[in-house]
This record gives sequence, C-alpha cells and structure tokens, in this order.
Amino acid sequence: QLQREEKVDENGEVFIETTIEDITIANSLLKEILLSKSDELSGACRKYFEQLKEYLSERDKANDSQPDTGFDNATIRKVLRMNHSNQKRYMIELQQVGLIKKNKGNKKAGFTYEVTSTEEYEQLQEGINNVLDKVLKEVQSSEEVQQLNEPLNPNNIKRNTKKFKSSHEV
Repeated sequence: QLQREEKVDENGEVFIETTIEDITIANSLLKEILLSKSDELSGACRKYFEQLKEYLSERDKANDSQPDTGFDNATIRKVLRMNHSNQKRYMIELQQVGLIKKNKGNKKAGFTYEVTSTEEYEQLQEGINNVLDKVLKEVQSSEEVQQLNEPLNPNNIKRNTKKFKSSHEV
C-alpha cells in the first residue's frame, strides 16, 4: 500500500484508504496462500501427487478403458523420473492422509496402490474460493463501503475498549 496516501483521523491515527479493487487483488493473493497453508500435504508431495493423478488420467485416456487408479511404484518412478527414497517418503505421506491405499501384493514382489480421492484438492480449492468470493461480495454490497473514497465515520466503527498496559507503563 505504498502507493496510497496516508491520512490522519481526528484522533491522530494514521490510516490508508483502500478500494474494492485493493480488496479484490488481496483476495486473489490470499486464495493461493490459504490453499497452500490448508493443504495436508507438503509442497513436494502435493506436486508428486498431482503428477501421479495426471499420469493415471492420461494412461486411462490412452487405453480407452474404465478409469483405473491402480499403479505400482516401479512404473511411476520410471515415468516421473524420481529416485526411490523421495517416492517412498511421498507414498508414506499420501497413505497417512488417506489419499492412497495399498491394494495387493507383498513386500518382496511389490505392492500395487490405488488413489482413493482424485478430487480432494479441487474441492479444497473450491471451498476456499467460495468463502473468499462470498466475503468479497458482502464487502462490495455493504453500506459501509464508501463510494466517494471517504473514510468511514469513526463513530460507527466498533472499537476494542480493553486497555492493556504496555511494558513501558509497568
């Protein structure tokens, strides 16, 4: 908000007026941040999982078959060109949050896995977008939004009336 002019109210407090456009831009930035912070997976694991889902989707389209979410680690490792230890870490994380489950197999021959949810990230994204869009619409339609770039009447603003002692007053 360095572009905005600082103003002073009658109490001597400095403030910066914002516009609906400012709030809209902040909302779009906030969507990305909230999505990454509310995701159960680490960034690297999320990237692996999205690549895995994309590969499985493309494989199904190429085979013209029923959607099959089953796979084995060796194939995925080869297709995504990743090392064994990273894949193992991601698979453990994905199993812990319930996005992947073991289907069949054994430790010696290897297991096959199945993706249990392919749309969880999109649902999370949609939920965050809906909430922030709803709040933005409320702000846009609010009577408190000043159309003429005038500050709100300070008498109408609810203020925290609790007084706290600062370390300087003690």
